[in-house]
Amino acid sequence: VLCTYLGIYDTDFCGDIPYTEASQARYGGTLTPKYDAVKDLYDLFLADLDECIKIFTTATGQYALSTQDVVYAGDMKKWAKLANSLKLKIAARLIHQDFAKAKNIVAAVKSAPCGVMDGAADDFLFNKCATNTANSDYAYQTGNGLAAIYPSNRMIDFLVDNQDPRVRFIYRK
Repeated sequence: VLCTYLGIYDTDFCGDIPYTEASQARYGGTLTPKYDAVKDLYDLFLADLDECIKIFTTATGQYALSTQDVVYAGDMKKWAKLANSLKLKIAARLIHQDFAKAKNIVAAVKSAPCGVMDGAADDFLFNKCATNTANSDYAYQTGNGLAAIYPSNRMIDFLVDNQDPRVRFIYRK
């Protein structure tokens, strides 16, 4: 679930990313993984989330994580709700590219017996890091919330022409 959560975040920020072949060199994979298309990753993320929900809601005899799970203290019902809710994040991103698919995802989420996050008790906060100074943002390496990235005019023109919202948050003039 956390890999999918971060994968959604990364594809929002970067678009296509190396994912399926990433970090596999140690296990005989490549040092130059292919870039996976966001559309393909959404399909993979949805399948992964469905599998997680199935495990969270049906597995028996599992070791209780309790204090080792700093997010939900081993409450698998909350993890299932988070996984189901992440499917809605994907549907929201697909609404203008594939409305029918987004609508089907929402219908599946709505009918899932595990439900969705619906209150403060189900809330999820994933803080990647808490150290932040005046000169550097160690958590996100973005310099206090704005990336120190100065793009070319061609890049900015492309983002603006395609109404990409990242242009307002990632780049500096």
